[in-house]
Formats: sequence, C-alpha cells, structure tokens
Amino acid sequence: MSYYSSRRDFDLSDYAVYLVFAAITVVWWMLVGLFHAYDPFRSYLYWWNVNPVAMITSTMVFTIGGMAAIKAMSADFGNGDFNFFDWVCTFIAVIGIVWGVWNMVTYDARVMIALRSETHYVESEMPLNITEIRPSAFAEAQANFNTQNPDARFKIGQISYVHDQWITEYGPSGFWNSLDYPTQGFFWYDPRINPNPQYVPNQMVFAENGIAGNSLHVLIAKRDPFAYYEKVLYTPDSDADGRYMAVISLVKRRGFDAVPYISNVVVIHSGGRQEWLTVNEALEDPRFVGLQIIPEWFEKMLVNAYGYSHGLSDAIFHRTGLVEVQESSTDAENTPPFHMRAGDTMYWVTPVSPLNTPSMTALAWQRSNDINGPVYIWHVPEGKAYPGVDALVATIKTTSGHPNDIVWLINNNGTLSGEIEVLEMLPVAHNGKLYFVGYAALGSKPLHTRMFVTIRAEDSVVMQDLDSVQAVNAWLQGPGELSQIAPNQLPVENTDSLDLSKYSTDELWKLLNQIINEIQKRGNTGGLMAAPPVSISYQNDSELNKLAWRIVKEIWNR
Repeated sequence: MSYYSSRRDFDLSDYAVYLVFAAITVVWWMLVGLFHAYDPFRSYLYWWNVNPVAMITSTMVFTIGGMAAIKAMSADFGNGDFNFFDWVCTFIAVIGIVWGVWNMVTYDARVMIALRSETHYVESEMPLNITEIRPSAFAEAQANFNTQNPDARFKIGQISYVHDQWITEYGPSGFWNSLDYPTQGFFWYDPRINPNPQYVPNQMVFAENGIAGNSLHVLIAKRDPFAYYEKVLYTPDSDADGRYMAVISLVKRRGFDAVPYISNVVVIHSGGRQEWLTVNEALEDPRFVGLQIIPEWFEKMLVNAYGYSHGLSDAIFHRTGLVEVQESSTDAENTPPFHMRAGDTMYWVTPVSPLNTPSMTALAWQRSNDINGPVYIWHVPEGKAYPGVDALVATIKTTSGHPNDIVWLINNNGTLSGEIEVLEMLPVAHNGKLYFVGYAALGSKPLHTRMFVTIRAEDSVVMQDLDSVQAVNAWLQGPGELSQIAPNQLPVENTDSLDLSKYSTDELWKLLNQIINEIQKRGNTGGLMAAPPVSISYQNDSELNKLAWRIVKEIWNR
C-alpha cells in the first residue's frame, strides 16, 4: 500500500489554508511597510520596507512552517494525518528558524563588510586643514529657532547646516494639523548676518511629518515604494527667485546582504514639480555644489564600515579593528560627522574611535556632495590614541587663564553648578596638527556663543580663547599659530579693553615689535614677550594696526 493510500483522497482544502494565510501575510506586510514608511527608522518594520526579498521569503517560510507546526500538534501520525507535504512544510519551518537566527546574528556585520568592499578608502598622511567653522553651535541655532514660533499649529522641523547657515522647516504640529497642512516656510540662522533667526514664507506641497495627502513619504513611495530617506535639505531655488526647493537623497538596498546605496537625488520645487536625478546627473548638477547630498547617517555607516576588514567571524566574535564614530556627552545633541568647509569644498568630517571607547585614533573626511567618492582616513601616530572629547573639555575647564567671569558648568554626581558650558567640539587641523574648537556659551540651550575654546589634541594643551567666529577663521586661514593660554590673557579681538598702562615700556616695545613683524612677515615671532597679553598671529591687519597705534600713544604719553 502506498503512503498516500492510507489517507482519504487529496482535498485542496486541506492545504489551501497554507497558501491563503501566507498570501494574506505577505500582502499585509507589504501594505504596512508602505504606509509605515513615514517612520521607517524608528520601527521594527524598517526591514520589511527596505528589503523586499527578505520580506517575502521570510514571511513565506515562517507562515508555511508555522501552519505545519500547528497541524503537527494535533495530527495522528499513526493514521497518516501528517503526509509528505506536511513534512516538507515542517522542514521549511526548521530551515526558516535556522536562517532567521543566523541572519539576525550576522546581518549588521554582513552589511558592513559588503559596504566596505564597495567603498574606496584613501589613507592620508596629514589631517584635513579646515578653513572655516560654523558660525554657531547646533544647540544655539536650535534654541534661537524655538524662540521664534508664532503659531501653535506649526513647529520647527529638522535643522541642517546648508550653505554656511542653519535652516529648518516650519511645518504642522500635532496629529490633526499633520493630516492637512503642508510646510509653511523656513527659518534660517546666521549670527554673522543677524542675531535673530529670519523667517521666509514658502509653502511647499508636502510636510516632513505629513501623514495624509501632504505626506512626503507617500509622495516618494508613489514613484519608488522601496526607497527611503531620513532628512530633507532646503536650498534657494535657482529656477524661482526668492523660493526654496527640497533636496532628498534616496537610499535603497541591494543583494543578499541588503547593502545600502544612494539610488537617486530628488528635487521638489515649491510648486510641486519633481526632478528625479540619477547619481551621475546629481554629481554634475551645479545646484548641489557644497550641498550634503550624502546623508549624514550614510556617512556614519561608511566610516564605521572602515573597520570591517578582517572577515565575518572576526567581526562577530573578536571585533578586531572595529571602529565607530566618536561619541561624547559634549556632542550628544549634534553628533559627528560635522559639515565643515576646507577652501571651496564642504566635507563631512568625522573623528573616529575604537569600538566602545571614547578615545580618538583617526579622522575621516569625504566631500559631502561626492556620492561614491573616496573616504580619506588619517591615523594618529601608531600605538597612540588622543583623549576623547569629554576628557578634552574637562581639561579646558580645569585650565586657568580664561576670563575671570567664566564659571564653568560642572556636573558633580548629578548636582549642577556654574553657567558656562562647552556645547560642541569640532575637529580642525592647522599646519598639520589636530585641534578641537568648542563653542562656550551660557547654559546648554544658549542664544549666543560667549567665546571659543581651543585645545591641541596630541598633548591636550589649551590654547588662548577666541571671542568670535571671525577670529577662529582668521587663525585657520593664516599661517600663524595660537599661543598657549596664560593667566591674564584676554580673548582675541578684545584689544580695546586691554589695559596697556599696567605693562612696562619695555614690554610695550616688545609687543609693538611683534605686531610689526606679524604685519610684515606673518609668522616671525623672534625676540617677543614671553607671554603677550593678547595673541596676534591670526589677527587681521586692521586690528593689528589699531592695537599698534594704541601702544605708540601709550609710550608717547609716558
């Protein structure tokens, strides 16, 4: 008697439940993945949205296998209730469980290894020389934006540093408003131009957090349901004077390892017109010069992938060579990479640490608009590591020589005291040496930066305070070096408040000689005061001339 003769005749209804349940599950996950796209990164459904192959195969495996398992629990094996097809389904269930566990354990490492193999890394002998820092810290821009909201129906959106200024969307707030209202306009902030944020009314056809007809995610999903994004950039529209356009870099996944890649750059004009550009078209588009069309989160992945060079088993078990973007409580609100300028080019600049350690062992940078371009890596001297950002900030706060009215904010076992905090620490290189420049301001949510602090990374030497972004940039762009901080020094560009009467005539002559040498040779500092009361090697000529005439007048009056 054959195997099947011990059972009643085949009935399709015995197995239809498998197929129906599987089909319903697949369709359900596809719909949820599509409609949940407005929040893919914060949901476990992210996997289903970005990797349709894994979505369909794993759903089929677990659904069919699960139904077989349910039947097995009530089957009478002696009477042949569990036939060959049921055993196949059970086998699929076992394979599915093994596959799922293996995928869960190895997924992140496989993605990183594949991403590293597709990325071109270039070792550099010198760190990147930054020529300008941002005019204010992220926290300062955020605090100023939050003071400017005139309407409870709307709120400040995500903040980006675009074309040397901070900009944010002004969109709907709350569930009901997010059903209907589009973006109303934009706020931009640059304290060098105006101490207050400026509002530009500019209605778009979508809102970043829209959830119905105004949803940007639905707008994108209509064209490509398996592309996703995290951030929208806004920049002046060259086709419409006084208007803004949205620039969105879309990311998709490919291959068994679901490797992320930038698939398109989408431009949406305020009137609703869309441009879907390929990567090659975006690279040649002059509108994107200096614009970070490589998303910040994607740059983090490229930097972290650099450490996955020893294979899958080593990455999972030994973690040999693994690195991560440097983390610190100081930069918690605005974590690296930082969007910074070097000459005419904007870069993502990223301090790199060994995995799960605060110290720094490398600096990475990449042109922020050069999709698929090289990632440059500079390593600290072999066998060394520079202190982490929090340690550098602690050194700055405990070093004397800052203005007398500076009372640093200190957290002593949860008890806060003081008022001046260092908000961010930006990595900048000057003349081949790496420094960190920090924004010192009143409180953690300041409206204005009080001064800029600087520390040399290799030996934790604190340099003289600078009191304006112009002073910082003048130093970065010039050949001169900052002097080490010393007692009674004043922040740069406070020369008008420098009391010359307390210095001897000989000291004034030496300081005058230093100014003359600096103007003539920009860097000759021989025969000068041992600790001049104000550093001048990075001052502009106008400021130096003004100080020189004050010294001459002081000497003449004596």
